Amino acid sequence: MTEIAVLRQALRLVPALEGEWAFEKLAENVYRLEQGGRRFFAKWIADDDERGRNELEINRTVLSRADLPTPALLHVVPAGPGRLALWEWVDGEDLRQEGRDLLPQAFRLLGHFHAAQRHIGPLSSPVTGQVYASVADLLRGEAETLGSLLPPSFRRPCADLLMRLTCGYPTLIHGDMHPGNLRRAADGLRFVDWGYARRSLNLFDLDYIRSLDLGEPAAEWWLIRPDEARQVLPGYFEAAGLSACDCWAVHRSVMLWSAMWAHFNLARAHDVAGQKTCRQRIARLLEEK
Repeated sequence: MTEIAVLRQALRLVPALEGEWAFEKLAENVYRLEQGGRRFFAKWIADDDERGRNELEINRTVLSRADLPTPALLHVVPAGPGRLALWEWVDGEDLRQEGRDLLPQAFRLLGHFHAAQRHIGPLSSPVTGQVYASVADLLRGEAETLGSLLPPSFRRPCADLLMRLTCGYPTLIHGDMHPGNLRRAADGLRFVDWGYARRSLNLFDLDYIRSLDLGEPAAEWWLIRPDEARQVLPGYFEAAGLSACDCWAVHRSVMLWSAMWAHFNLARAHDVAGQKTCRQRIARLLEEK
């Protein structure tokens, strides 16, 4: 049985979805379904797809009740060795190129969401998945893991600077908060693609923002540039309940964490040139403290 045949068979299990649907493949395991005036965004999620299963869980347990604009999850149907998940279709483009003037609004909404989801209790590392009892414990763990592949002279200064992030708090983070995961609809923004979401440190959702120019290519759509950061960061910190923090100093520590993570991955991939560039950026950030 073909892939589409399996999905069509799955749709027949739900009376509300009976009939012939047109499938447009958007990416691997991702489709637009259309029948008459009805449209859905669909993903086939394999039973062993941890990220996909996490996205379904977050949609069911948090996003369905949260005050944050996200596409509604409408149906989840068994389909072969997995499930077919259907969300409402959202017309409009993401913020990769156009509509970037909406980034400040998006991060204010994210700040309110983080504050509403704030909790006391364990949180986990986006790098290793390891669970920690407190923000301070998490940051010490990140410093040890990410610093392990840095030159020894970098390790203590990096660990010290990361501790600025103790002003943040545990919450549900999106985990991949770049402009491509923000979509413009006719009635406003939508936050999409929650597969990396986890209970972690709120400030980690600011890792695509560049408040300081470190020489990265300005054309990279996933980065929020320094000129954009000037509008984004103050609004986020106010909405997240962190107005007492120096958002610029704190965010440089977010940039340090992001650069350390990039270096860690490049070191494991034996990318010597990439490691050198990351170390130069880390040195710049350490100078700024």
